Amino acid sequence: MRSRDWRVCAQLASNNSQQNGAYRILNHVAVANISQFGGRFREEPIYVGNHVPPHFREVPDLMDRFISFLQENWFLLSPTQLAGYGLWRLNWVHPFVEGNGRTARATCYYLLCVRSGALLPGRKIVPERIRETRQEYVAALQSADQAWNAGQLDSFSNGRLPRAPPRSAAPR
Repeated sequence: MRSRDWRVCAQLASNNSQQNGAYRILNHVAVANISQFGGRFREEPIYVGNHVPPHFREVPDLMDRFISFLQENWFLLSPTQLAGYGLWRLNWVHPFVEGNGRTARATCYYLLCVRSGALLPGRKIVPERIRETRQEYVAALQSADQAWNAGQLDSFSNGRLPRAPPRSAAPR
């Protein structure tokens, strides 16, 4: 990542309005060569496979809540918990016109690196690993959606992410 890119990412650690702007910039960069709508919150309904994201009028509030959650739990959750939450929640909200998946994967990598205090070791970055295991990635997102819908991932009511139930546990 170039130093200019790190400066953009550093904005994500400041206040909510600046963070919303930083996520918009991150999205703009993610879709720079494929869309003229980079950095814009969506203003119409969209459908992503079987997932119906929240109404577009809810997007600004949901993004503020997303950022508040990250700020409030920065030192309470592990780097992987924060990154996993960021990856899932941005995909769930689907705030942008284009490039939501790219932005969510970049956010995941950013949260892992910054919360860990270093670039991750290895030759492959998180977005590359996710692309290699796309089916498992989509299944994990769907599982998190189901947990959210069942009230098992209510991170805003108690300020912490619950531990995942054992795989053998039947859903409620």
